[in-house]
Amino acid sequence: INAHHNDVQDMMTRISLAQVFYAQGHNGLFGNTAELIAAGAIPKDIEGVETTGYRFQIVRSADGKSWYATAEPAQYERTGRLSFYLDASGVRSADTGGKPLVVKN
Repeated sequence: INAHHNDVQDMMTRISLAQVFYAQGHNGLFGNTAELIAAGAIPKDIEGVETTGYRFQIVRSADGKSWYATAEPAQYERTGRLSFYLDASGVRSADTGGKPLVVKN
């Protein structure tokens, strides 16, 4: 489980860097999951839980000027305990029983 947590932390860092890379080539607008994969900025296996044990989601605002990403264990207590939330202010994680981590700004 701890290895998965470390892998998710690394993937969240990669997503953050991918957004910076993507925005540089798209007039400052951020990408969604499919666009970041198509740009080669994140791996395609992020779409499934088979290799990571986690469900990832990258959500972009309608205007493309903001985004956030989440990751929850596919099987709580088996593939992970922590849920993750990432936005421009950084990564947060907590044990939410396998449910998404909700961050109120």
